[in-house]
Amino acid sequence: MVTTYKFSTFVLAQGVFRRNLRLEFSVGFIIKHRILVQSPNLSQP
Repeated sequence: MVTTYKFSTFVLAQGVFRRNLRLEFSVGFIIKHRILVQSPNLSQP
């Protein structure tokens, strides 16, 4: 019973960690994309 509880808690914690990691990655990608879009393009006059 105790090992099952610990395992389910571990799986739940891993799921939360992965969701937060994915959220940080997507937010970072959006910020990087906006910086690239807003920065002046050096190849165009």
